[in-house]
Amino acid sequence: MNNITTLSIFFSISLSILFSQSFELVIFHGILVVFLVIIFRNHWQEFVIKSKPLWIYFPQVGLWFFIISLLVSSKNTYAVFIDVSLATFRMILLVSMMTIYSILSKNSDIMISIRGIWHKMGRPWQWVEDLILFIDITIRFFPSFQQHWQRIERTRKSLGINVSEDKIHQVQRFATMVPDIVILNLRRVNDLTLAMKLRGYGHLCPRTVYPFISSYRIDKLILAFVIIGLLGLHSIDKI
Repeated sequence: MNNITTLSIFFSISLSILFSQSFELVIFHGILVVFLVIIFRNHWQEFVIKSKPLWIYFPQVGLWFFIISLLVSSKNTYAVFIDVSLATFRMILLVSMMTIYSILSKNSDIMISIRGIWHKMGRPWQWVEDLILFIDITIRFFPSFQQHWQRIERTRKSLGINVSEDKIHQVQRFATMVPDIVILNLRRVNDLTLAMKLRGYGHLCPRTVYPFISSYRIDKLILAFVIIGLLGLHSIDKI
């Protein structure tokens, strides 16, 4: 399946979760999320690691929201409890759905799919080519910030420097390092730009892409089936 189709399906289901107004629809989406987790159970450990903190965070926020709503709202306790419960379950399901997608997909695959679609359109628009290239390079360079941070933290721990710092002090200390890290990455980008120019990259428009990921008719049919099915469920729920 094309990566753009996969993204569209997961995004459509996430929107459906977000706009679910009844317990029946929320339960349906909950069953769907459980079904997907069972299908991709090989990634269960990674799924738990990524989503567990938010499973704890959202109920806590829901509890605070419930207490504040009781104090300032004119609704009765049961109505407030129902509203808060629905909102909390929706957010948990939404995060779980997008966590599954983040595990199954890669940003590079999405960009390759976008480049493939644009190349297939055959439009000689240089600014679109440059925009796609900019986003692609940005996504590729973003993990270097995290790698620099992890490398610095490992070095500090090995030297025994401020190992017991809390999160706030870590963020404040890292904020002072951001300008230096940005400058280092700008130098890397300049070197990469020079290498691309010397190799003649970008002289032809539209640029080719490899590997080319095609979009088949079955992808469009599956996406249309999912969207129509979700719209049908919401229409039935309003009756």
